[in-house]
Amino acid sequence: GLRSCCDFRLFLNMAAAAAESKTLNFSGIDLFEELSAVVQGELSAYVKSKSMNIELPAVQKSREPDKGDFTIMLHTVAGKMGRGKDLEGFGKEFAAGLSEFLTTLSGVHVIKSADAVKGYLNLKLDRPLVYRSVIEAVMKRGNQYGRTNRNEGKKVIIEHTSSNPNAPLHIGNLRNSLLGAHLAEIMKATGCDVKQLFYVNDLGAQIGLTALGYSRVYDKLKPMLKVDQWIGMMYAMMNTFSELQKLGLT
Repeated sequence: GLRSCCDFRLFLNMAAAAAESKTLNFSGIDLFEELSAVVQGELSAYVKSKSMNIELPAVQKSREPDKGDFTIMLHTVAGKMGRGKDLEGFGKEFAAGLSEFLTTLSGVHVIKSADAVKGYLNLKLDRPLVYRSVIEAVMKRGNQYGRTNRNEGKKVIIEHTSSNPNAPLHIGNLRNSLLGAHLAEIMKATGCDVKQLFYVNDLGAQIGLTALGYSRVYDKLKPMLKVDQWIGMMYAMMNTFSELQKLGLT
């Protein structure tokens, strides 16, 4: 299929470059996607070397890292090869053949070993090679690593902080500021046109009560607390007076 052909070509190109640098020469944005394509390409190269006219299923990240880094299901492959009733035997032959094929490769290859278990082909990778390749790719891109224009043209508004003007600031306000600001940077990195908004929240009757109370004591009392706590206490007192007035108790 087209995908297998592209994976195989990518494998050949990256293998040639890797032979020079001893890394996998990642160049794109999604390093995991590139790594998956290299693994798929090595598998496709083996299938092609055996003249198997089949298309392999896509490799997947293994759910059990102790058994392998990647895995593919062999059920459909065995069926297409007429070995559906001998899945275990076919799996062992496939794993052994792949392992032998990898030893014949002159360039750098990422699959280190293969093992077939209960219909799955578990693949262990050359982790030091992968680590070096990832670090090199990240260092090359520097501040541009992880950035993409995938969401270019999209407009996003992120509102954060918006603390209560009638209450003391607290750690939760800081948390919201950090979360909002970081989310905005993440969205920018994907190409979005981002605007950050902070609603001052200075409208409403509560502001009037606070302003009235503050004006009555401004030149009579010196703040005995931090300014935000002092204003919060002023609002609490004025709100209490307002409620008492509504009850006819003042």
